[in-house]
Amino acid sequence: MKKLVLLISLVFIFSVIIQAQQDTIPAVTPDTIPVVTPEPEPEQAKEKKEKKPRSQKVFFGGAVGLSFGSYTRIAVYPQIGYRITKKLTTGIELGYIYYSSNYNNETYNTSYYGASIFAQYRILKPIYVHAEYAAYNCLVYSNAPPYSEYRAWIPFLFLGAGFIQKVGKATHIFVQVKFDVLQNEYSPYNDWDPLFRVGATVGF
Repeated sequence: MKKLVLLISLVFIFSVIIQAQQDTIPAVTPDTIPVVTPEPEPEQAKEKKEKKPRSQKVFFGGAVGLSFGSYTRIAVYPQIGYRITKKLTTGIELGYIYYSSNYNNETYNTSYYGASIFAQYRILKPIYVHAEYAAYNCLVYSNAPPYSEYRAWIPFLFLGAGFIQKVGKATHIFVQVKFDVLQNEYSPYNDWDPLFRVGATVGF
């Protein structure tokens, strides 16, 4: 009889202990589930996501140059470029130019060809400044007897500005004006004659 009473007492004590433990464990509800807020991505990770593949920074294009006044100039310029940053662009360009001028009531016609390297920097979203170094094979006239003509490579340094407008996913059109500030003695351009261009570029 004593053993039975002891057994019942132990069972009762264990039941009380277990119930007490259950009462101290908080119930799990949707309101009590901790919400884990993801940490913001580091700036470097964001920049990596925003960076475009190098192939998407390459663009092709071309321009047409026109000048009318003391001479007539018609030119075509195929080009390939690379966007270093959103504001800075550089590239290389080929050029072919037809040139006509009047001197002493006579008309002179010739053509030039060459290449250049250029850089453009956007000071505003649609407006950029332009710098370009070029070398063209030109027809040169001798100023001393015996008067003759021959072809020679002439250097040019062009500075100017332009307006560019996006017209498609990767297509832009631009209008540009520049001046030859080097003014080599054999340059076909008169001092501060403006050189106008209209062209387009297409990227990937």
